[in-house]
Amino acid sequence: MENSNHNLTELTFDETIALAKLYSKNTPRKSVLLGYTLIILWLSLTSLTCYFLIKFSLFYNIKLNYFSFLLIFFVSICPFFQLLEAGNKLLKKNGLEVLQNRHYGLYLRRITDEYWGDILKWGFIRTPETNLSSLLKKTAPLIALGKESEEMAFGGYRLFITDAKWQLIVYNIIRFSHYIVLRWSNTENLTWEIITIRKVYNPLRFILYFEEIDLTDLKRLNDLNLFEEIVIDFTTQFIAFDKNWKPYIPYFKKIKKNEIYFQLMEFVKTKFLKELV
Repeated sequence: MENSNHNLTELTFDETIALAKLYSKNTPRKSVLLGYTLIILWLSLTSLTCYFLIKFSLFYNIKLNYFSFLLIFFVSICPFFQLLEAGNKLLKKNGLEVLQNRHYGLYLRRITDEYWGDILKWGFIRTPETNLSSLLKKTAPLIALGKESEEMAFGGYRLFITDAKWQLIVYNIIRFSHYIVLRWSNTENLTWEIITIRKVYNPLRFILYFEEIDLTDLKRLNDLNLFEEIVIDFTTQFIAFDKNWKPYIPYFKKIKKNEIYFQLMEFVKTKFLKELV
């Protein structure tokens, strides 16, 4: 694949939508009946869990304080939350539908970064993408590029683009995005995307996000010479930019290592949302 923008045309928004419709595979599983069935099943299982916990404690004369009961109840229903999320996924719009509303944010990352293993293992629904989506939806819904096998992935809305014309579509989607978050890793596609962002996008609306610090990946990013050298430690997960594309690390008060959600929340509240007004 040639990482070049020389042959890419700046389309109007309507032309971008038309092209995305033509070269996308936005056929996620959508079913109102199945979606509500899963949600009702989640409610039923949650209610039954609560009922049996109460009956069990009364039958064996086990006295639980309020906190202990809630803790046992929460741990018991954790696996059921996947039913709730799956039901919501079947009901909500896909990325192409959100894109047509002209007001969206874009999340760019390596396609394989989905954290399915952790979700299935522990039963929790929080992922880095879910955190980003829930926080940044205050300004615009988050769209992530994906492949068809990710149709039920947790996080932002999905836009499935075929290989044909993908650079032209993504190039113009980037131009019209309300904000962009790029989760950096050293891949050919992400290299092309960050070069494109540097050429055509507003730096005040861009967040560079590191889920894990890989010094080789960081060196590759700095070797692109897109902006001043980025120097970070292992507690840094977000890089912002001023109007001249000068990178800086957002300052977080009393934020401990790896508290990703709180780091992002602090940054969004104090800086990023102000730039998006």
